[in-house]
Amino acid sequence: MVTKPVLVLRLLPDDSALQLLVPRQSPGLSVRDLYAQLCVECDRIGLAGPPPFMSVVSALETATPGEWLSVLAGFPPTPPTNGSLEMLVDVPVAATGDAYRLHRMAVKAGTPLVRRRPGRAGRPGNDLRLGPIPPSLPREPQMPAGQNTRIGADHVTLLATCDGEAVFRHLRIDVFPSRIIDGDLGRNAKIESTTLPIFITGSVARVRALRPMTTFM
Repeated sequence: MVTKPVLVLRLLPDDSALQLLVPRQSPGLSVRDLYAQLCVECDRIGLAGPPPFMSVVSALETATPGEWLSVLAGFPPTPPTNGSLEMLVDVPVAATGDAYRLHRMAVKAGTPLVRRRPGRAGRPGNDLRLGPIPPSLPREPQMPAGQNTRIGADHVTLLATCDGEAVFRHLRIDVFPSRIIDGDLGRNAKIESTTLPIFITGSVARVRALRPMTTFM
């Protein structure tokens, strides 16, 4: 007497997939019988399905007897888009050792330095019972707030709090207070002494200091 093949199924604990134990070949094996039992079982336990007949046939043709084969799966959530940081000024990286800093950057108080672009959550998925699968939350980058900077009222922009030289170091932006002189200085230009370093953004023909001072150009 030939017996019909027995359908062995398991539902993953999170209801994300229904798996079939691939039966061993036998004279009584009928894919249609297995599929009919699969349809009955899906309806009995209230799953969204069953899968298309031909997809089950194709999967069984390449499956190994004795292994678990996923014959029905839910829709996983789409991954999130993580947040990012947008540099608004060309802040140089602090030189280390004998490294040479290619350029310097002077900023005024209130200058926007960095803007944080918030991430977006992915779309939720569905398990086999049509229950929602929440998406992962996006990772938000930390603001590189250093000395003499603050986060603006919009909570996404990093601002300089004083005039000075902006430098990126140790994963943060520091602004070192300086007196900034915009533009070029002509011949015999005079600059009053200051306790702060002086940052001249343009070219210098000749400067006469009333007292010793430090200049950045």
